Amino acid sequence: MATVGFAALNIADTTAARAKAVTERAALTARIERLRAERGGITEGRSVAAIEAELQRTQPGAATVWRATAGCRDVTLPASGDVCAPVLALRQAQATAERRDVLDADLHEAESQLRLLPSVMAADPQADTAARLISWMSFGLITVTSNDIHLARIAGMTLVPQLAGLVLMLAATLCQSRGQSA
Repeated sequence: MATVGFAALNIADTTAARAKAVTERAALTARIERLRAERGGITEGRSVAAIEAELQRTQPGAATVWRATAGCRDVTLPASGDVCAPVLALRQAQATAERRDVLDADLHEAESQLRLLPSVMAADPQADTAARLISWMSFGLITVTSNDIHLARIAGMTLVPQLAGLVLMLAATLCQSRGQSA
């Protein structure tokens, strides 16, 4: 029982640690793909500072309606909308550029974290491969799961040492019987 417990505990702990690494890697990879997709949709190439400077140059053009529209934030009339359109377009470009910069920083951080993770793709690749190999070799007649391989591994790790003790005991018995017959 102690041998079975020892083998099962060590296999389970190793598999759990690898499963955690696989899960972390998959989640980070999915996050990177999502960030890349969102970043790919942003075409704004100007820096936030350049857009801010252009916004400062454009705002005096809306001076006639600046106070009435609360700085082109509360546009209700078509005439003030026409005057505020360049300011509003620059504000939108600025928000897009700020989002792009945040995405770039998040993407860089996520890629750095991914590089630090171990290259683990499966929790127990030996059991998975052995199960697939047995199914392949039997042309699908024998269906084995990774769990079956886990149990076979535990049985092998516990029975082989026990068998070695039995063989040693048998050899000692044979040696004693030869000594008595001589």
